[in-house]
Amino acid sequence: MYKYADESVEFSDTLEAIKTIQENELLNKGLTGEFNSTIAKLMLSNHCYSDKQQVEQTNNVKLDFNKPLSALFEETSQLSKQ
Repeated sequence: MYKYADESVEFSDTLEAIKTIQENELLNKGLTGEFNSTIAKLMLSNHCYSDKQQVEQTNNVKLDFNKPLSALFEETSQLSKQ
């Protein structure tokens, strides 16, 4: 099917329209409960959707091991309030 789409512009356009309709139906009916949400999520992976989350975390904590432990706790407490 995809090989023929490469050869035929008309078929390629039709296939693209069908894929767009499928994507919209999966999104809308998966969210409203008309479709099984697990199956809709699985099918949406064919449309470049994923449930992966990217989390970026940076910490600028500089510890001085020559300080008393209570001072270190105070510094980290202040940083977490920022």
